Parts: sequence; C-alpha cells; structure tokens
Amino acid sequence: MTLRTRARNCDELIEIINQALDKVEDLRAAIEYDEEYRGESSIFVEPTSNGL
Repeated sequence: MTLRTRARNCDELIEIINQALDKVEDLRAAIEYDEEYRGESSIFVEPTSNGL
C-alpha cells in the first residue's frame, strides 16, 4: 500500500496516520539496530512520532 498525501475522508486520514506511525516505528527499529547512527538519527524520530 502506498502512502497517500491527502485523505478524501476521515477513514482515509486515519489510515494515512497509521501508515506513517508504522513507518516511524520501522525507522526507530532500524536506528536501534544500527547503534553507530543512533544518536544522530533519533533526533528527528521522537518529534515525528509525537507529532503524529
């Protein structure tokens, strides 16, 4: 499923937000796996997750 940028209704908006949250969690897991870049990359993961 591709990530849409605009929702046509509330159900689509909820789906887009859930997809974005899934992507943020994937990114968080990748950062935790690769400890070399953990400090640098985690700077934008928390604000993104909190914003969603």
